[in-house]
Amino acid sequence: MTTKYVARLDGKIVGKRTTKSRTYTHAVIAQSDEAYYRDQAYNYRPTATDKSNFKYELEIVACEGVFLAPDDTDTYGKGPSVGQRPWFNVFKNKPSAHNYTAEDVADAKAQTAGGWEGYVAMLRERAIERFERDRANGGFEPHAITWCGRPDLAEKAKASHWKASHSSNVWIVPAEIA
Repeated sequence: MTTKYVARLDGKIVGKRTTKSRTYTHAVIAQSDEAYYRDQAYNYRPTATDKSNFKYELEIVACEGVFLAPDDTDTYGKGPSVGQRPWFNVFKNKPSAHNYTAEDVADAKAQTAGGWEGYVAMLRERAIERFERDRANGGFEPHAITWCGRPDLAEKAKASHWKASHSSNVWIVPAEIA
């Protein structure tokens, strides 16, 4: 037998769950902080990972036309190789290479064409697009993040989510059989 559950917040259904074998007593509801994510998008600040990725893209651009072995064109089925980036293969304990296609190099050139400032501007635009898409799709509305069979588990889940996320609100509501 299938049991259908709903979670309501202020009379509005914010979560649904169907199960054949579990019994739920509570749902944990969260609402992401729209102001926080707006600030993160519109005032994008580059991270150490962004710096590392930019450097990697520059390495791809620099490897165009550089080959370690003229007949080595293994590009994992992506097409003919246009360059290689040397790296050390720890499994074979010897230098090796990663091949790049013309598309790989063209993408890297496009991403690094404006230098570091242009790269950060591109990342900012992507973050803004993602934020606006999430906002348009209801990403900042309350929604059920987990379902629990005991109140203490719901409290634990709430505390864990609150600590690990940027949610402005987290609630525990009773799970209702629909």
